[in-house]
Amino acid sequence: MNTTRHLIRPLVLGLLLTFGSGGYAVAACTPSTYAYCWEQREMCLVNGGLEDECNAEYFDCLSRRGCG
Repeated sequence: MNTTRHLIRPLVLGLLLTFGSGGYAVAACTPSTYAYCWEQREMCLVNGGLEDECNAEYFDCLSRRGCG
């Protein structure tokens, strides 16, 4: 398991989502929030979930935590 990749990938995606469209950050969106939701997505895939479904769960996770 490449721990660095697992930590950086959701952070980069989170920054793109946070700053990409609106140009401002949402205070509730912390690196640990993105990492937690990304880990949930990875577990979804490991448990046989389809990529589209797991991606949707990732964004739902972020939304439930005020990141969207």
